[in-house]
Amino acid sequence: MPASTTITVIFVFIGIAYVRGRMGLRTTSPNRIPVWRTASFFLGLVFAWLALASPVASFDGKMLMAQMVQHLALSTFAAPLILLGAPVLSLAQAPSSLRPCGEQCAFYPVAIAPSI
Repeated sequence: MPASTTITVIFVFIGIAYVRGRMGLRTTSPNRIPVWRTASFFLGLVFAWLALASPVASFDGKMLMAQMVQHLALSTFAAPLILLGAPVLSLAQAPSSLRPCGEQCAFYPVAIAPSI
């Protein structure tokens, strides 16, 4: 399987987990995550996909300018938009089958963060 297909599948999985978590939050607190945050999260995923798996990504080894466009898209657009989407709130509410550690982690970001 090509790397771009793998990245696309991973992003689709992340999007599904985000939506499932958002649906769980909506049942407990309808105003917890506004629609603009969801749109921001998915726009950030689109920018990340454009930088990593689109045809632009195929030029990163051949042209320095294409690699710089990737860096700018990831650091300037994708990362802030994904963070504005409040992924911690939504992914923490995702069903345990969508979490990488299942039932063992009740809070997804804490489970993958290094111990301090």
